[in-house]
Amino acid sequence: MIFSATNAMQHLLDLDSVLDFLMCAHRHLAQSGRLVLDVFNPALEKIAGEGKDRHFHKAFKTKNNEPVRVEVETQYDRSSQLLEFQLFYFINGVVSHTKKVAMRCFFPKELIAIFRLAGFEVEHKFGNYDESNFASDSPKQIFVLQKA
Repeated sequence: MIFSATNAMQHLLDLDSVLDFLMCAHRHLAQSGRLVLDVFNPALEKIAGEGKDRHFHKAFKTKNNEPVRVEVETQYDRSSQLLEFQLFYFINGVVSHTKKVAMRCFFPKELIAIFRLAGFEVEHKFGNYDESNFASDSPKQIFVLQKA
């Protein structure tokens, strides 16, 4: 089994990189092996509607129990399907650091075609880690793939 977790495939920003990854996994799996991976299920109203305005993303505490507020600015390019965002980490009201991230959005039917191109078929598809069935409003797309 090969397990690619936490949206890792979404950091492969072009189709050639995605296919290289999938075909490498295909080569290294036994015939009865499985590739398990997850990506988020893109919500167009969320990714396209937010624009560049900075807004609250999440809050947590450091190991020293200091509160951290995270704000995010997002931009989605429909032609490349890239979601780019910048995270701003605030401690005591001051930006302690920032982080830029780019992720490729994968749409449900597109993934099926990409998997087939790489020699896989879908054994199971879930909408979250609780193994619930995939639906249009599912937060995740979790696949169990087998060699075709």
